[in-house]
Amino acid sequence: MKQSSVGASRSRFSLTQPYRAVARRSRLIQASAARSQSNQQLLYVLMVASMTMIFNGSVFGVALPTIRDTYGINSETAAWLVTSYSLT
Repeated sequence: MKQSSVGASRSRFSLTQPYRAVARRSRLIQASAARSQSNQQLLYVLMVASMTMIFNGSVFGVALPTIRDTYGINSETAAWLVTSYSLT
């Protein structure tokens, strides 16, 4: 009888093994999907930040002559002003 119980436990193990493999694969796919979504969100944030910097630079470029005339600063100081604004 011991042999039959050992054989039965082996057959049960071999039957559950594919299910475990499927469950493991499912967890890996879910983790990969979560990582992919996280990467997409990061890419979106970086794209928005880049577009914001480009937009700010364009606005500053249009406003720079008025700022220069209003405050009476020269072109070199205006260039430093643009650079310092971009860095902050």
